[in-house]
Amino acid sequence: MASAVLTSCGNAVLVKEDSKSETNTIVEGIDDSEDNNLQNVYNAYADYLENNPLYEGFEVGEYETYETKLAFSLVYIDEDYIPELIIGWTKLLANTSDICILKYVDGNIISSGPIGHYNSISYIPRKNVLNESNYNLGICSNWYGYLNDEGELSTHCESYEECPEGESLGFSYYVKGEEVNEDEYNNYYDSVIEGEFTGWSGNNSSNTTYILNEESLELLRSGEVEIDDPSKESNHPEVEAYSELLKGMLQDVDEPLRVALITIDNDNTYELAVFQGNAHNDGALLYSYRDNEVVSLAIDGFPQYGSYGSFELLQNLGMISYNYYRNGGAGEYRFYLSLANGKMTLDKGMQADITFTEDGELKENKYYLDGQEITGEEYESIIESYEASLSEIVDYDSCYEILKEEDIPEALSQEYYSID
Repeated sequence: MASAVLTSCGNAVLVKEDSKSETNTIVEGIDDSEDNNLQNVYNAYADYLENNPLYEGFEVGEYETYETKLAFSLVYIDEDYIPELIIGWTKLLANTSDICILKYVDGNIISSGPIGHYNSISYIPRKNVLNESNYNLGICSNWYGYLNDEGELSTHCESYEECPEGESLGFSYYVKGEEVNEDEYNNYYDSVIEGEFTGWSGNNSSNTTYILNEESLELLRSGEVEIDDPSKESNHPEVEAYSELLKGMLQDVDEPLRVALITIDNDNTYELAVFQGNAHNDGALLYSYRDNEVVSLAIDGFPQYGSYGSFELLQNLGMISYNYYRNGGAGEYRFYLSLANGKMTLDKGMQADITFTEDGELKENKYYLDGQEITGEEYESIIESYEASLSEIVDYDSCYEILKEEDIPEALSQEYYSID
């Protein structure tokens, strides 16, 4: 399989200077005799995905790497009735631009990108406004753009802050590629950016995000792919319930909370992770939503999950895991837990005991699985069997910080992604 180093979307062709797209691919000759009938649109998208290499270095029909898979959604970005198609990865790989947007224009498929950082972009549905934020290598930037009449990505405005080692060296502002002062930037922003942003990421396992494969291509052709339309009634009533939970929790704490929506068991219901710190003993309080109410996922011996403010999410297995290092280098405890039907279960409890002589020399290693002694090779083999699964670290620093009730809507506006 190809490496997931992404430098372009589709077959690269240079685009106009004022376009943000690094690449732009046009597939011509699509039958447009029914005046952009949606069935033509869906067939055209499916044909493009099926018959073109989607990223540089990929073969036709190649939709995954050894680490992750491609996913897509139909969304309404601009004002017309024809949905756009967004492609991205199901797992964050690095701080790269790795999302592509397909648009149907006058019988052609236009592929633009890559765009997005941390496997995520935001847009204002039906307002034709896109946003990409990047915080990396001492640069904090915000880009706002749109799809022009040719279906290419073009720029509204941008802001940059140089912040090496966390110290701000000031902002630079641009409107349509020209440097402006802060007031000019803000006036332009207020004149063109209106509405509520919604996020998109390939690792969002909602029922409007589809793993790209032969089955989902057939669904796309048949018109059975559900369009991600925020104007519809929410398919996630748990989010509002979590909001009420967090409002209550804020009344009982003095320090900010760090929170994230996550998906453990792929049942189209988000779980909620709440961190109150990132010290050795700090894990996450986990919650799910069952029978129209929020339920705690705490079980005997596990009031919270994780250590040093993090745990590992094994999404394709419906599991989480974490290890807890014992003081003085005396070994570790390691836990693998699964979620099913709203209940957490301990699948494997592992322990490594390391003892030293009075001189600090290694004396003995012992390993245990669910209280029974096993060999070191068996211990490592169990760990390796889980390492083959798709996973993501959920950590305190990558979660949204909430200090007050007004912070909650943004914190619950999209699924978790790591910023590391």
